[in-house]
Amino acid sequence: MVRIGRRRRAARIAELEAFWLTRRAAGEDVTTFGEELAQLHLDTFLTPLDDTMRSDYEQALDAYERAKARLAESAAASDVTDVTRTLADGRFAHACVLAGRDGTPRPTRREPCFFNPDHGPG
Repeated sequence: MVRIGRRRRAARIAELEAFWLTRRAAGEDVTTFGEELAQLHLDTFLTPLDDTMRSDYEQALDAYERAKARLAESAAASDVTDVTRTLADGRFAHACVLAGRDGTPRPTRREPCFFNPDHGPG
């Protein structure tokens, strides 16, 4: 009986450690995206935004705010996965704004890099 309790406790501790590591990595990802948006904000002062670009910009900002809120509320690994998905939506909107600014075609939606979402699309 004692061994079963210890195993369960050890498994729970390992689960919590994995959650906190994942949450910390997601927090760093949220911070990085916020820095990218701050740079984009500066760029928008120099570039007139059409309606599509403005909508994409607002979607990127909204995704950032949702990701921050969801990260703060996260209590399980599935919550952190939701943060990552929200950031992927924001990064896509960000890429669309940059494409509009640069006069290039809108990007095709692709999933982020499996190993490190900071790398961009996989």
